[in-house]
Amino acid sequence: MSSEIVIRVKIPESLEKYLSERTVEDIKLEIIKEIQERL
Repeated sequence: MSSEIVIRVKIPESLEKYLSERTVEDIKLEIIKEIQERL
């Protein structure tokens, strides 16, 4: 069983510029942090 969590995020166009200035790794770390805060 895979322990990997796959998250599909719908990104509003208004965030395209914001996200384009960040690395994928930064985004993944922030998503993980968000999940941990909600648990």
